[in-house]
Amino acid sequence: MPYIRLRETRCKGLYKKARAGAITQFTGIDSPYEAPAAPDITIPSAEKTVEEAINIIWEKLL
Repeated sequence: MPYIRLRETRCKGLYKKARAGAITQFTGIDSPYEAPAAPDITIPSAEKTVEEAINIIWEKLL
């Protein structure tokens, strides 16, 4: 999920706390995102509906 979307949708206020310095080593604020070298599955969540994402996961699991 794009970072800007995470900030908009997360209701716990963690990004706000991290920007204020109350939480350190927070991915996307003061710690970089490290993509996995070889992920088992990827979901283009900005392009897929929840149902499509679930189907991708189920296909991988089965």
